[in-house]
Amino acid sequence: MLDQITAAASRSPVYSKIGHITDVSQLSKLPMTSYDQIQALFDQLGAENVLLEKPHIFWYTSGSTGKQKKVYYSEADHDVIAQGFMQLLYLSGVRVTDSAWVFTSTGGDTLFGRVLNKYDLPGLITTLASEMDVIKALRNASKLERIDTTVGVTWLYLVIHKIAHHPQEFQKIVQKLVKDKVKIPGLSWLIYRYLMRGIDYQNLAKTLSKTRLGFSHAEALAPYIPKIKAAYPKMEMHDVFGATEQWVQAIQVSTEHNWLSFFLRYSIPELAEPEEVLKAKQDPTYIPKTTPWYEWKKGMRGELILTRPGECLPLIRYPTGDMIEVMDPAYKFTVKLETTSLDITLPAIMSLGRATDSVDYDSGDQNGNFFGFKVYSRQINDALFKIPNIRWWELYHIRGSPGRFIFLVIPEAPVQSPREFQAEIHASLTKTFVEYGAVDTGRQFILDGSVANGNGAPHKELIEVVVTRPEAYNVIDREVKRRMKEGRAMGRQKPKRIIKVENEAEFKRLVEEKLKA
Repeated sequence: MLDQITAAASRSPVYSKIGHITDVSQLSKLPMTSYDQIQALFDQLGAENVLLEKPHIFWYTSGSTGKQKKVYYSEADHDVIAQGFMQLLYLSGVRVTDSAWVFTSTGGDTLFGRVLNKYDLPGLITTLASEMDVIKALRNASKLERIDTTVGVTWLYLVIHKIAHHPQEFQKIVQKLVKDKVKIPGLSWLIYRYLMRGIDYQNLAKTLSKTRLGFSHAEALAPYIPKIKAAYPKMEMHDVFGATEQWVQAIQVSTEHNWLSFFLRYSIPELAEPEEVLKAKQDPTYIPKTTPWYEWKKGMRGELILTRPGECLPLIRYPTGDMIEVMDPAYKFTVKLETTSLDITLPAIMSLGRATDSVDYDSGDQNGNFFGFKVYSRQINDALFKIPNIRWWELYHIRGSPGRFIFLVIPEAPVQSPREFQAEIHASLTKTFVEYGAVDTGRQFILDGSVANGNGAPHKELIEVVVTRPEAYNVIDREVKRRMKEGRAMGRQKPKRIIKVENEAEFKRLVEEKLKA
């Protein structure tokens, strides 16, 4: 694989200084190549002068930095991706005769959708980006005679189950939406009836009750498992770990453990301390110290660095921003095929979230989530940017079922009206979390503050804002100076802004000094 990757890579300005190597042990001598470096060349030279082949498709994401990432793939890349992912799905139990329902925010533009289209598999791909999309998806899915396999963002499994088994609540939401938008008396009722035509809730509930396999992505699966098992008794759930830059890094083939098997056929993984990655980003000539996959040991943690082929543009020692833990460097499991069984040994990992500040919503240390949406410090900064008089913020995640968020805000100057100040912050944060990539109808169904959400508590009760006096910043200032004196790296001089705590008592202990200042 390394031979294939480096043989042609130097033709791109991105890798003009990288020679042809064939031995994996030589990989550690190469510099890291971040997306910022690639994007800088896109901006300077134009993508067409950086890519090695004409792109067939591209996928993009906002990423943890807030800057849009666009990753290009050629037609040959596309074929390799679809074929490789189909192999992983097959090992997980999917068969070409399965009827699948893929429900995502982008429909066929997802990897799962591409596989269904390429292999002409039976089933349905539905986009859930608006109220109309959800209604159309339900109508089409309810016509399917069987649904063997489902693919979607984890929390949507609970939304769909609730709609199929309790349609009255969903109908009330749609009715209200139509009424709010159509002001002509009598017409709103006719439009509502027209929109809701042809949805067979009973058949949808029946077919989903027999679904054999489910695949989740984009968020932690573990916290949802008990509810999903109760809702879909015959479904075996598999977690998928991938990214825009690398279609699938790992997949939970075996459900014996809550681990992800890293498939070495498609990329070469390494682990690095975040400090090493930071040094390499600040100095492109710096060679980061990493641990290659064949030297991994149980319990190792670090940022995932990937090297993978690509006809359009390979990635060489690319920092993914994903923090992982090695659960077993050589995890052995058995896969049952039609006529035989296959023993497979691969590194087993667990995702710990992003290398940037992230917070888990009642999900251990597996992903940055709030009601199924990844939460980054960048999003919080965006939410608070337009609100004046904020000098510092901290987010405390109190674990629980459900857990809740407490935002501690240190103002620049004394607050004249604390209640109004808190309300403004609360409203901005709530709006940011609810609207960040959420499905419009689904978010109202689960996140609406007036009703119980998917975790059984009103949304408004799960976010609390605490405002201190300006003097509380002295506590932060002392901590920064202490860290500087210790000689900590630049990226670690400021205290962490997102903190997970076990209970209310621990939270009170951590903020006591700031509240008394």
